[in-house]
Amino acid sequence: MLFDYDVVVIGSTPEGIYAAQKAVLLQARTALVTQTEKEYTDYNSFIYNRCLSEITNSVSKFEYNPWGIWQEAITTPKVSLQDIKSYGDLVTENITAEHSLGNLAALGVDVIYGKGEFCRLPKQAFLVGNRQLRSRNYLLATGTKYQIENKYQAAQLNCLTPDDLWQKDLNNFPKSLVIVGDSHRSLELAQGLARLGKQVTLTTSNKILLPGEAVAASQLLQAQFAADGITVLLNSSIEQIQAIENKIWLQIGDLALETEVVVFTHKTHLNITGLNLEGVGVTAFFNHISVNEKLQTRNKSIYACGDLLGGDFLPHIAQYQVDIALKNMLSFPWFKTDYRYLPTIILTQPNIARIGLTNLSSQQKKPAIYLVKQHFKSITQAQITGVTTGWCQFIIKANGEILGCTIVGDRSTEIINIVTLMIRHKIKLTRNPIQGLLRQDIPYVTPSYSEIFNQVAIAFHQQKIQRDRKLKNRLATWFDWRK
Repeated sequence: MLFDYDVVVIGSTPEGIYAAQKAVLLQARTALVTQTEKEYTDYNSFIYNRCLSEITNSVSKFEYNPWGIWQEAITTPKVSLQDIKSYGDLVTENITAEHSLGNLAALGVDVIYGKGEFCRLPKQAFLVGNRQLRSRNYLLATGTKYQIENKYQAAQLNCLTPDDLWQKDLNNFPKSLVIVGDSHRSLELAQGLARLGKQVTLTTSNKILLPGEAVAASQLLQAQFAADGITVLLNSSIEQIQAIENKIWLQIGDLALETEVVVFTHKTHLNITGLNLEGVGVTAFFNHISVNEKLQTRNKSIYACGDLLGGDFLPHIAQYQVDIALKNMLSFPWFKTDYRYLPTIILTQPNIARIGLTNLSSQQKKPAIYLVKQHFKSITQAQITGVTTGWCQFIIKANGEILGCTIVGDRSTEIINIVTLMIRHKIKLTRNPIQGLLRQDIPYVTPSYSEIFNQVAIAFHQQKIQRDRKLKNRLATWFDWRK
């Protein structure tokens, strides 16, 4: 037998465990190298940030009191950052138990504890201790870690990363902090901490809060941040930083700030130290590994996935990459990634979710393209919950093909999945305008947030009728004949 395995997964990250589980269920000979000396699954700070967002959003509803109940009748829950960390620990423990390395071993995965490295001679293999793992293909899934620049570490300042934050005892976490970063996670962290009563300043090098997203979504989120008491410094960076009497003094442009903690979320470090990737022809830069559309590195038998490829870490995108990589590794390398069909989500409040086009350029503003926008305040479910801020915006071709969708509002990260399926499987809004007035192709229930899709479909057909004079005349003739 030339190879011991069909797939060797390197790294016990969530995407690594997902890859090993899926590969063995496809009857592939699979091994997973943990790259740690003990059972450990690296969930970074994603789970904790999500818990922070959900809990603080629930608490803020009591403070906002959208139901109009007398304030004396409502007791606002008191939640501390340590309480949220404890809950995040419990959630992580439960998830880890469901996807434990022991469960993988029971499925037939050869789980190997320890760190290893690639070797090229006499034949390519992955060495772990005294074992030589020879496989048809290898999948790098070691993930990344946040990193503080050396100049800040050398100054011995009270600087943290999101990973450091959730590993600390948070009972006496400082009152004021500055968050530095351009990622979506920095936005989620800033809002969650502000809603716990922290004095938060967010500094980003971006000119707007959400570059690449709908402009209106960025403006709404910035207004919400102002309401939450967050100071946002756009197009800015730290010019000077030093410690003065247990405080941190920062110079950001013309502004001088004093704070107790600085949280850096903009630099990540690849967990690839000691893998000897250079020796097997894999090109790695400071923040990503170079891969082609099939997720192959320069060494065609070595694939990579997850946040090793750069950008904001989103679990569903990492799992999509694993699916593509496994198709190529276990059959023929014909499958390519296509991120047009994957939604992007931002777990702030309001939630922001989008897929495909977000804005129309001047070249795209043609009669054949429709931009349809409906607000959640007209939805029964939004009125019941008292959360009416937000909207749903579709960009649609005249034939009903959906080019893009942006949803801003409560639970938008859930209902975007319906649109994702429609775009993925090319399900169009009905072409027949008469049918369009009577029924829609998007399923929904009432009351629910998905009811917004029915209103979008009706508005789309109304726009279509108003733009097309011939169609309008045909409809008038039809109803005149019926009289």
